[in-house]
Amino acid sequence: MSEPAPSRRRSGRTPSRLSLWIAATLLLGGFLGLWALKPQADSRLFSGPNPVWIWDSDWPADPVRAHAFTVEREFEVPEVPKTARLLISADEEYQLEINGEWVGAGQYRSGTSWDLYRVAPHLRVGKNQLKIGLRSSRGVGGLLLCLQARLGQTCWVASDRDWRVTPLDGSPDRPVEAWGAAPIANWPLPQGVQPRHRADECFLRHRPVEAKRSVPIEDRRIVLPAGEELFLPVFSVRWGPRALGLIEVDVDPAQRNLGVLAYGRNRGRSAPREQLETLITEPGQSTYRSAAARQLRFVEVDGLESVPGGRYHPLHDRCTDWVFEEAAPREGLFGLEIPPSRSPVEYELRGDL
Repeated sequence: MSEPAPSRRRSGRTPSRLSLWIAATLLLGGFLGLWALKPQADSRLFSGPNPVWIWDSDWPADPVRAHAFTVEREFEVPEVPKTARLLISADEEYQLEINGEWVGAGQYRSGTSWDLYRVAPHLRVGKNQLKIGLRSSRGVGGLLLCLQARLGQTCWVASDRDWRVTPLDGSPDRPVEAWGAAPIANWPLPQGVQPRHRADECFLRHRPVEAKRSVPIEDRRIVLPAGEELFLPVFSVRWGPRALGLIEVDVDPAQRNLGVLAYGRNRGRSAPREQLETLITEPGQSTYRSAAARQLRFVEVDGLESVPGGRYHPLHDRCTDWVFEEAAPREGLFGLEIPPSRSPVEYELRGDL
């Protein structure tokens, strides 16, 4: 009885296997192509001299306390481009203006992404001005900025040692302090993000809604570590209907203001204070504007001697990803994670809130 002939191993690929191999290759190639088009955290975001992290050279290192200040930079535009993009990241908060027009605001987030604005409509031929208000609960922080025509082009304006701190109370300008180019310390190079909506796409009205009333409601008692009692005035600023908006609170421009905002969305004085935010202004600043939009019906203001008034800018629901990152409240000032060091003033003002 003869044994069966040994089977022969086929060489090459069958038509079905070849088709699968080609499909997999095309799929992988398409994925790599899309990945290459996505803005990456590398030098393709900008070319030429990289921006550096800058801050106020007069930041309050000892004792550690909250700090707010303004930086400005002028630059020339020979011809307004069709496209212009501004990349910005700031620890902990910023308010951005171009040529006197408010462009947007933002907060530092874990993951360190840029905030990206399309700013060509804000530019004009000749001299232009960038103005940025900065705030930090722990005194120290950083600003990183690049203004360019499009991805991969040299920054027309970058955060560097040529920026100046311009106090709002008329004091002489002072230089900025340059920490260095990213990545540095706890600040990696931010990741690319999608463009934000323009203000005219988000505001429901050209004029803000003024507060119906702003009245003192109580003094909050805080016991300091040494046993001393501190009584902080509390004001209630009310609008009426519940809304989504950006809050503004009038403050005394003659002094540095530091307080706490507590947002509420329900009726009644016993309603829970649902979100907390620290209010910091510099001397010469008469209005505080939040960097985060809130769902609100009223706001309680702790720690200020007086609150002349307030207003809010109603926003479209589609703009919840514009000037802020919507998230559940977290520990730390501005709804941020706990910072490396805590300001003594924060403990005083927050108390048992």
